[in-house]
Amino acid sequence: MNTYKRGRTSSEFIAAAQAAGMEIETTNYDLGGDWITARGTLESVKIRMLFNVCTAAVIGNYGEDGRPFATEDGSHDGEPWFDAVLDLAMTNEPPQRT
Repeated sequence: MNTYKRGRTSSEFIAAAQAAGMEIETTNYDLGGDWITARGTLESVKIRMLFNVCTAAVIGNYGEDGRPFATEDGSHDGEPWFDAVLDLAMTNEPPQRT
């Protein structure tokens, strides 16, 4: 299992997800919600996920049949697509200064 120092901020998550080729939807977040939606393909697996800006937790669906997953579950640790999701949500980098 990968370990990380902290969860990404909303702007860090958006930048990382876009760099990974994910499509971002921030309507809920822009209206004061805690979730940012990202969808696309990671490691050849179709992903639709919700990133919680408060906890850095991710829930979503993966694969062609849309099976559910959650980062807190851990049952997918070591699978390349799941590790890519964790890399989008978490980081070892120091916090950005704003």
